Amino acid sequence: MVHREEGNPWWKSQIIQKYRNGTWIWQTTMSFKNDKYSVDKDPYEWCLRQSKILEAIDPQMNIQMRNHKLLTQIPGELEHEVKCRCNQSLTLDEIENILQFLSERTNIGEYSQFRSSSFKEKQPFRGLQRQTQRKNGRSDQKETYVSQLWFNRLLCQ
Repeated sequence: MVHREEGNPWWKSQIIQKYRNGTWIWQTTMSFKNDKYSVDKDPYEWCLRQSKILEAIDPQMNIQMRNHKLLTQIPGELEHEVKCRCNQSLTLDEIENILQFLSERTNIGEYSQFRSSSFKEKQPFRGLQRQTQRKNGRSDQKETYVSQLWFNRLLCQ
């Protein structure tokens, strides 16, 4: 029997039906977990790819569970901001729009934990400043204590 007239959804269902076993499910689950969202990725492509993987793993998954699994793939502050802007029963398009808005309009997620070390070098050292108050209530006298020994200890840590 030749199936030349069948469309892509039919072939996709046939492939999933034939190759759906424990190893395949484990590999697709690991590919889902390893693909975290970052600001430099296109949110539309990322959400579509991740939702297709979730649909292939579990076709009966409800919308709330899919949204929860998608949001766990968004790291840190960006996940919190997306959760604040959405409810549990959002469609995939609304999640994509929220991610697009946050990626373009805010700088959340741009500064990751893997910052370059040059960021710290650009900050000038200002020393310790202490504000002292006189008994008559005048306060604007600042004393700066910069100890070279203390500064060297700070750099060595």
